[in-house]
Amino acid sequence: MDISNTSEQYKIDRAKRVLHQTPMGIAVTVMNSLILVLVLFGTTPFYRLVIWFSAVILINIMRIFGQYRMNKTGINPDNINHHLNIFLVALTVSGCVWGSAGVYLLPDSSIAHQVFIVLMLGGMVAGTVGLFSSFMAAFYCFTIPASLPVCIVFFLYGDSIHLVMGFMILLFWVVMFVTAKKLNKELIDFLSLKYENVGLISSLEKEVSVRKAAEESLIQKNNEIESIVEKRTAELI
Repeated sequence: MDISNTSEQYKIDRAKRVLHQTPMGIAVTVMNSLILVLVLFGTTPFYRLVIWFSAVILINIMRIFGQYRMNKTGINPDNINHHLNIFLVALTVSGCVWGSAGVYLLPDSSIAHQVFIVLMLGGMVAGTVGLFSSFMAAFYCFTIPASLPVCIVFFLYGDSIHLVMGFMILLFWVVMFVTAKKLNKELIDFLSLKYENVGLISSLEKEVSVRKAAEESLIQKNNEIESIVEKRTAELI
């Protein structure tokens, strides 16, 4: 296995690990968005809930369509960047929709519901660590737009409770980032070792094949020499 082929397989392996997590991500997103809408019902204006939930459903329908096309065409060196770019764009839009919940759905009159929104966003960010840490760009594309808006809103409130909550959101994101980075490094080390071993085994197999061919050629020449010697010996006798 040559170096370029190994590099391509390494890239495809990493991409598959994150792209194949899309169905799980979609299921969790839809379920959590429905829970959030039900909890905020009666506190946040109904039309805002409808608009936001419709946006969630629309973006996830687009993600399902993209996943279907990817499964149909498969992942190979020619289309891997195309699939990754579509995935990252869709994930960014999804992150923006979730981030808008911290602004558009945030009820001024209920701290409890504000805290619930923060917990929901925190759960989505934490879930991203498990699903997409194999590809850090995916982690950034979702978690930054999902976390930043509500953090800014809390800082703009200016009171002590919201300032502390804003700092806690930032701290939580940093912890999730460090965790995702660690998992990402462990996966990269694992895949690097995997393909290093594959390349080593391939080189050894090639070397064994060359040596076997050389041994067969040597045996053949030795048989030819023995045949010539026997023939000469017979002539002398």
